[in-house]
Amino acid sequence: MRLVSWEGIQTPVCDGWDLAGYRGDDLDGALRIEDAAGKRIEARWFAARGSISAATVAERLILGKSGHESLSKLILASGWMLEDPALESATFEFRGHDGSAGTVVAAVSRQTGRACVWSLPFDIRSEQPLLRQIVPDLTMQAPSQWRSWSAFDMTIQSPPNWRLKESSLAAGLCVLTYRVGRRWSRFWRYSAANA
Repeated sequence: MRLVSWEGIQTPVCDGWDLAGYRGDDLDGALRIEDAAGKRIEARWFAARGSISAATVAERLILGKSGHESLSKLILASGWMLEDPALESATFEFRGHDGSAGTVVAAVSRQTGRACVWSLPFDIRSEQPLLRQIVPDLTMQAPSQWRSWSAFDMTIQSPPNWRLKESSLAAGLCVLTYRVGRRWSRFWRYSAANA
């Protein structure tokens, strides 16, 4: 297992899985992790207002999301907590009317003022070994601390409060530009094997 980290959202992944798409910024955004067979993990993060619970975050985002009309219910799964003590979390299994199943993990950080929901197309009943490698290590980093950015075999640390302003992700080349005030920093990653 290794980490894919983006906008402070850290997600353990298997070999062959990597960032396939993202949108938004550190306050409101989403990412998609895929392998050659397709989508493996989706994450959606946003500002957590008030004293909203992780369970409420999951229910509002997943049950209220368009495209999930076939979702029959979310079932709270006990014994599936995140290891990060700064996060309140809740893990659910979902069942669709069409027989589909998956796992949803919601977390709220009072420290960062953010909430995140990870959706995984893995049945919590039949794919526990894989989920036990992923779920406990899901976490969020605060914009006010050093943050890891890991994707495409590139890992960097951005200083506190630096924000991603530009990015270009293509086969063979990854370019990330960060900025705070008038200062900026740009990182390139070349891969001859993929060029």
